[in-house]
This record gives sequence, structure tokens and C-alpha cells, in this order.
Amino acid sequence: MEQTEPIPNQSLYQAIWKAKISPKLQLLLWKIVKGALASGENLAKRGLLSNITCRHCGEFETTNHIFLHCSFTRQIWTAHIWKLNFNPSDCASFSEAFMASRSHINLPPLGVTGNLFPWLCWGIWMARNYLIFESRASLPADIVSRSTRNAREWWEAQPTSPAAPLGQNRVTTTASGTTGMIICCSDAAWQAMTNRAGCGWIFTEESGECILQGTATFDHTVSPLMAEALAIRSALLHALEAGFSRICIKSDCQALVAVITSTHHPTELYGITRDIEHLSLSFDCIAFTFIPRNLNVMADSLAKSVMYLASAN
Repeated sequence: MEQTEPIPNQSLYQAIWKAKISPKLQLLLWKIVKGALASGENLAKRGLLSNITCRHCGEFETTNHIFLHCSFTRQIWTAHIWKLNFNPSDCASFSEAFMASRSHINLPPLGVTGNLFPWLCWGIWMARNYLIFESRASLPADIVSRSTRNAREWWEAQPTSPAAPLGQNRVTTTASGTTGMIICCSDAAWQAMTNRAGCGWIFTEESGECILQGTATFDHTVSPLMAEALAIRSALLHALEAGFSRICIKSDCQALVAVITSTHHPTELYGITRDIEHLSLSFDCIAFTFIPRNLNVMADSLAKSVMYLASAN
């Protein structure tokens, strides 16, 4: 039986999705703390045994190594960034470093009042990828300078009036008021004997033209309702990666739509529905609606196809 995330971790997830940073940074942080980043360690766990060492220093590449303990990364954290003596490399885990960074104040010359830690993490991750895939090396000082500039430009581009909080003109439960939104139909297929779920989602414009689609499989899925919830969570992550800001999620699981749009989180789905709730904060406008099964055939076909392929392997 799949275990949901411990409740104490919800403060970490909430801190990520409520952080005043770019959505792409929220997604990076979420992937890091969920162990979903394509680090050498995670690639090795999946049987992909090439490129599992750090390109900067040659040590085994874990998430904590990339962002905290690599000799290259340490040069970034020892730069003059915060007023008080704070060094993320001294933290035992990435989660600890991120939570600690929220209370530290940047030095005035940087010109950024928000938390710089996520922006620097993005710079570290991009530098790592440029080195691996394009053989482009970066200097620690350049990463600090570029990350600071990106943070400052993002902050200056933000509207002065606060965005409406979740639940106030941001989330709807009907199809009304969805003009200008990307439509996302999601569905899931579930096998009781194997507790495996196949998930599919498809993004379309209002005209009905398909612009993007995706699939995923999950083991240890204990119910069809959990499978449907995993499909929606995966679709939201895909939407954020694609840069969508206004989205309408359509599902043929009326019970799940009711759960998501309420304040009740069933124990079985607690971690997943909380993730969905926090992911929703990253969109300018989001709606969750119920549609009949006969109007969800494309997502259903994707879910069943990926389930069939997973079972055949």
C-alpha cells in the first residue's frame, strides 16, 4: 500500500508553492524535495548507469551534492549573499537549507529583497546541464551574478497589487468563466491485481485543437480514485512546465472534483490532493470541472494505452 507523505512535510510543500518566485523555480524545488530530479543517484536507481558522477568534481551525484556539498557549489554559497553567516553547505539536507534560507536577509548591494536561494539553485542546475549537454562551463561568480539579475528582473516585473488568494476568483468548479483558458482533460486506468495506474492528459485550445499531451504510470496505487488524483497532479506539473497560466482541468471522476474543490482531504489521498492544492497556487486562474465519460475519450485512450504498454514490459 502506498504511503502518503508525512503530514509534517506539508509545511515544506506549502513553503515551496507559496514562495514569491517564478513558477519554474517552484517546480524545480518541488522536484528536488520529491526526489524527482534527474540526478546521477536517481538515474542509477532507474538502471541508467551512465553520467552518474558529478561533472564538476567526479563524486557520486546526489541531489544534496549538486546543491549543497559539491566543491563547485560551495564557492557559490561562500559568496557574500546574506547579511548573517548562513552557508547552505552546512545543512544536512536540501529541505533544511531551503527552509533556513527563508529567514535570511540579502546584502543591500544585491538589490533583491526576496529569497535568493531558489534563484541560485536554478542557476546551479542550469550550469550543471549546460556542462553535461553542451560542454559549456560556468564560473561560480557568474552564476551568482546571473541569478541575482534574474531575480531582480522578475521582482520588478511583478504587479504591485497582490494576486487573489486561492479560493477567491481563482478556482471555480464549473465551466463558466473559463474563456481564454487552456483546457486539460485527464483520466486514469487502474488494475486491481497489480495496483498499477496508467494516467493520460491532453491539453487543447478552446477551439478543440490539441497542443500537448502526456502520460505516466504509477505503481502502488490503491484505488481508482487515487489513480485519477495522480493523473490530475501529473497534468498540473506538465502545465507548469509548458508555461500555462490559465487552465481548466476536466475529469470524469465527479467524486475527485468534489474533493479537490473542498477543504476535505481524505486520508488515502492526503499527500496527492495537498500537492494539487499547492500546485494550483502557481496559476493565474484554474478551474476543476466534471465532464461525462463519453466526452473524455481521448484522455481515456491515452491512459489505457500507457497502461497496456507498462503491463507488456
